Amino acid sequence: MQNPPTPNGDVIVTKYASRHWAVWLQGELVAVTVYRKGAQRVAELLQTLRPTISQVVPITPPEPANAIGFQANL
Repeated sequence: MQNPPTPNGDVIVTKYASRHWAVWLQGELVAVTVYRKGAQRVAELLQTLRPTISQVVPITPPEPANAIGFQANL
């Protein structure tokens, strides 16, 4: 895997490995495509969804009830 480009809040399309294209959103790899036009289309769609993406609140799953004080008998 390649290092992500410097995150600047934009959607970025870069070469990925030798034959693929990567789409990055805020420094995070979102998609890898075979064709550049496919990567550009994904980037366009992410740009149109940008206001919606920023409104999403990440959900963290609750911890299991039996996780506290659990000891395995080995």
